[in-house]
Amino acid sequence: RKDHRALPQHDHAEVNRRGARHAGLGLGVRAVYPPSNPPHRVDGRGQEPELRQAASWVRSKPGRRCADPGRHHRRRHPTPSNHVPTRFPITSYLFPEIGRRRNAHLEKNPDANIISLGIGDTTMPIPDHILSGLVGAASELGVKETYSGYGAEQGKAGLREKIASKLYNDKIKPEEVFVSDGAKCDIARLQMMFGSKVISAVQDPSYPVYVDTSVMMGQTGTMDTDKSQFDNIVYMPCNPGNGFFPDLKSMPRADVIYFCSPNNPTGAAATKSQLTELVKHANEQGSIIVFDAAYAPF
Repeated sequence: RKDHRALPQHDHAEVNRRGARHAGLGLGVRAVYPPSNPPHRVDGRGQEPELRQAASWVRSKPGRRCADPGRHHRRRHPTPSNHVPTRFPITSYLFPEIGRRRNAHLEKNPDANIISLGIGDTTMPIPDHILSGLVGAASELGVKETYSGYGAEQGKAGLREKIASKLYNDKIKPEEVFVSDGAKCDIARLQMMFGSKVISAVQDPSYPVYVDTSVMMGQTGTMDTDKSQFDNIVYMPCNPGNGFFPDLKSMPRADVIYFCSPNNPTGAAATKSQLTELVKHANEQGSIIVFDAAYAPF
């Protein structure tokens, strides 16, 4: 905010550039819109029309001063929680968009039998042995003799030992196991560690959080609306034509390679030789691999 006040009164583009560098970091960054009401409406692409107009307005007038300050005054509004500042307009999260299209189709075709390929959900109740463990652990917190307070930040030692031995056959050490609160949070933390200056590579198609967090961190450029892809991200096509494995030799260099195997959403699992090729490529290019094996048990 201090930076914003120090800027010339109507330098919208510079305010926007500074705001974009802090997108998604919870730093109280404000976005600047052209003289109109703050955007509230959402169109079919999951984006406020006024926000897209604002983004275009900012980009088309870099550093331009308004001739009539009384008519074109600077207005600052908090950045909407689901958007980064206007230099990086983004579409909505993939799965809600699938849900909107499904619901719209059902409104017109109420008798349609739809097989949804949107976000997955649980369908079976929690097994008794897991449920009893949860209930027992919660009950221990209500008794002074068994109350434990905060747990270890990397996860309970006994749990990490079981994970290392049962799931990884003792091929890793318990100290290498980190019990977290979910994949989205982990990916976001990695993105914060990598910062805004890196170039990321993602499989196409792949889990959308890799791209979404890259946008939130300010790593990307503008979106190509025809392709629904962002500048400054390397998209690695994975389709039946290439056996769902990217052509690494033709791929531009990336600082970070996000690789999901078995893949979400295709289910394709890379072979040992393919993974060996991926590691060799990363070593040659000086890239970091973030390997997502969430579906390995399946």
